[in-house]
Amino acid sequence: MDEANQAMANPITSYTMFIMENDNAFLNSDLTDGIEYANVTLIEPLIPVSIGDTGWNLVNRPVIPIIATAPVPTGIPGDFDQKSALGDVVFFSLLKPPSTGHFQWGVGPTFTLPTASNDKLGSEKWSAGPAGIALYSTPKDTYGVLAQQWWSFAGESDREDVSKMSLQYFFIHNFNEKWAFITAPTISANWNASSGNRWSVPISAGVAYSFKLGKRHVRIVLEPQYFAVQPDAFGAEWNIRLAFAMVLPKL
Repeated sequence: MDEANQAMANPITSYTMFIMENDNAFLNSDLTDGIEYANVTLIEPLIPVSIGDTGWNLVNRPVIPIIATAPVPTGIPGDFDQKSALGDVVFFSLLKPPSTGHFQWGVGPTFTLPTASNDKLGSEKWSAGPAGIALYSTPKDTYGVLAQQWWSFAGESDREDVSKMSLQYFFIHNFNEKWAFITAPTISANWNASSGNRWSVPISAGVAYSFKLGKRHVRIVLEPQYFAVQPDAFGAEWNIRLAFAMVLPKL
């Protein structure tokens, strides 16, 4: 179980994994008249591919957002429509060298695809940029950071250009084979926004529980997040994240 717990805490593990997250966000900013609510499920298969016998891996991870409900301003102050859609898919592919100890890293490209089925819930832009991760892992602890930056290069000309950054910092401490402390929020920045609307900075503290489902190692996570900084116009104040991860057979 210890090896499986390390794998489930490592975004560039050599194990194939199925990951699903559900975010329940409570939004409250200048444009709102009270609390607005959004629910998004992220499907995130993690697919590492060995490069021959070199020890190098190419770690691939699509992030597929299924938006159950999200508030969209109607143009009337304080008035919103709730929309549902497939969102813009993010995909990164990180080249990871052979592991030589506790420290691991990977670099590669990241892409945002204009797959949103509702144009109000997507950028309608093709975007790409660099991604990188660095982490330190022991049987008890894993901590590190995953950074991604996107710039738009094609898409609908009447939509705003994209220049966005995502920075996920994470720390997982395993108390024993079953229980762990986890924090893994994602800081984001929209470089094209005004200074008061540029940053979203969450902090979090959660708990993870690991068990076996048949022959498969599974981890479930409950991670409340508070946004210490949010966009003035419209942003999340709280988010409740539920996550599920399962270790699959190696490819």
